[in-house]
Amino acid sequence: MTKRPLEATFRPMKTVGLKAFKNNLSRYVREAAAGETIVITDRDRPVAELRAPDEDANREKYAGESAFLQDLARRGLVQLPKNKTGLPPPVAGTRTMTLEEILEDLEFSRSDRF
Repeated sequence: MTKRPLEATFRPMKTVGLKAFKNNLSRYVREAAAGETIVITDRDRPVAELRAPDEDANREKYAGESAFLQDLARRGLVQLPKNKTGLPPPVAGTRTMTLEEILEDLEFSRSDRF
């Protein structure tokens, strides 16, 4: 059995200037979505790279918004709400009204217009 060195194929990355990138943004986004990597340059200096996202890594890391928020909470960047309703807490000193009360108030406030 003969050992052969590992072979790799390299595709040169497409390089585009900032102005040309801006003028043909849709085209370059389509190319990136198709798997191409585009290097964006400003005065012949690379400043950014556009490529399709790594779907597997993103799917695992951010399977849902709650996983994303939990990750931020673990890192101490956000504080998760204590109530589980998903609604903001009521503002102190305000009175809540039922739908019927709101409709009555609306009808009363409009009664002087007719």
